[in-house]
Amino acid sequence: MLRVVGPQIPARNLLVIALVEALRARGLRTATAELLADGRATVTLPSGGRVTPAPGSAPLGEASALSSFLASLDPRADLVIAEDYEQPGVPAIELTTAAASTREAPAPDDLLASVEAERLERDFTARGAEAVADLAALVEARLLRGEPPSEGGLLARLRGRLRRG
Repeated sequence: MLRVVGPQIPARNLLVIALVEALRARGLRTATAELLADGRATVTLPSGGRVTPAPGSAPLGEASALSSFLASLDPRADLVIAEDYEQPGVPAIELTTAAASTREAPAPDDLLASVEAERLERDFTARGAEAVADLAALVEARLLRGEPPSEGGLLARLRGRLRRG
């Protein structure tokens, strides 16, 4: 599971959509989930189907519950990208803006990357999902292949590219 955290702005949806497309281009089956106020989640499967459990269903607010639910729907899904999950210990991509955020940032050990909203919007307009190709490579390497972080490697290059204007 990968969390996308940050302000509820259109760029956050853009980040999720672009990342799903970039991961799909890498041959990965990616689902998305958005946590609802009542603890349920709307899950979009790799096939494009959408599922929201009935009211009163078991809550999906924990990563393990969401992962089990997704596995019951599509056991071939490689990854779920989750919005509005604040669970420590789960890797996260943080969307940042020039304006101050009222949300708490993910713990340093959970933070996979930070993406500037304004830069993402510009790059996506120019290049489409290719704008997050390096980020998709990082997600695949770290979360799906279990590669360790490298100070001088992909993460450092990614941070430099996403922070330059």
